Amino acid sequence: MSSSTFIVAVSPSLLDRAASRWVEPITAAWADAESPRCELITHDELLARVELIRPGVDFAATPPVLLAIDAHMPEIFRVLALLRDRLVPAIMLLPRDAAGALRRNRDGTIVDTLDADTTTLAIMLHTLGERQQLLHAVSRDLHLAQSSQGGLRGEMDKIHEELHLAAAVQRELLPRELPEVPGTSFGVIYKPMGYVSGDLYDVRKLDDRTVGFLIADAVGHGVPAALVTMALSRSLEARERRGDEWTVLEPAEVLNRLNREFCSRPHAAQRFATAVYGCIDLPTMRVTLAGAGHPPPLLLRSGQRLRQETEGPLLGVFDDAIFDQVSFDLRPSDTLVLYTDGLETAFPTLDSFTRSTTKANHEYLKYLEKMAIHAREGRAAELATHELALALDHHSGSLHQIDDITVLAISCPAEASHTKPGTDATAKSSSQAA
Repeated sequence: MSSSTFIVAVSPSLLDRAASRWVEPITAAWADAESPRCELITHDELLARVELIRPGVDFAATPPVLLAIDAHMPEIFRVLALLRDRLVPAIMLLPRDAAGALRRNRDGTIVDTLDADTTTLAIMLHTLGERQQLLHAVSRDLHLAQSSQGGLRGEMDKIHEELHLAAAVQRELLPRELPEVPGTSFGVIYKPMGYVSGDLYDVRKLDDRTVGFLIADAVGHGVPAALVTMALSRSLEARERRGDEWTVLEPAEVLNRLNREFCSRPHAAQRFATAVYGCIDLPTMRVTLAGAGHPPPLLLRSGQRLRQETEGPLLGVFDDAIFDQVSFDLRPSDTLVLYTDGLETAFPTLDSFTRSTTKANHEYLKYLEKMAIHAREGRAAELATHELALALDHHSGSLHQIDDITVLAISCPAEASHTKPGTDATAKSSSQAA
């Protein structure tokens, strides 16, 4: 569009004198050395042209328009809105009384009187024409951005739906309910950082006298870590068939097999995880644990925190890794707690903040001790962990969770009584005060 073009649109009653009143004086006063080209039409012809312009689609530059109306138009506000929506640069000339009223409601169009100075009109029309290229460029970019935003929103909605589905699928890997075992209670907290979690837990009865339990934490966050937990769940073998009977595997052997399965798939980059697997012999309440680079489980006993240390690297690193295991008795009033490292940053202190994250600290131990006290007072582990979950939700950092959090608690009520072997391994070097 050239700024040496403008349109004069007038009421039919003004058509005879429009050339001498506006076209010729404005052409003579035009700022460029080259005389502009002017098209003289009626306002009805102008409106018909403007209505054909598709907002946000037709980016052809529109010449500036001088619209002269000698009387009140019934549809004057519709005309103003149409000019605005189609980005038509216009000056509207009206009788003095109408111009005075519309100057306060001009809706983006310049309004002046029919006797306005033609030199001033020439300057304004020239300026409107010069800026129109920039205005249409901005309009085009805005239209493209809005179109892209619509597509992006659709893609985001699709991802949102897929993540919800992934979260539902991952939930199916978790136990729908914890086993009911006389003399023992189980409680769990499962708090993903986002839609899906890199944590996994499992508690199941393996036979009439054995309960197996697992807690694991895949390296990373989000969907990649969640896929690792799915592989963990599918690869977990806690029993094997020998002849006509099922035999419960030792925890160290369970982790050995899980590790070999991970290492046998080298194409899966960074397929690593930490884990603790254990089992309880229910008649004796003998617990056996094996760990793979995971935070040591805590045995909470009479105000003491006994760390159950096991040796073993992360799953998926060394195919010939050796996993150690420890055994101890779960006494009445004891609580065994397994957790992922997200709990270590769940209760930040003033000196544990960094610019982008939160350092691990020991505040969580206070909350675990409260949970153990509740368990010793006779509350089931499920209720005790529920209070810990409320503490996590009400804590100031709960809206900015930086890692997945999973806690598995196993409690033995004070009134429980079991036949026990003579030696308690918690007194051995495998257990240390936390």
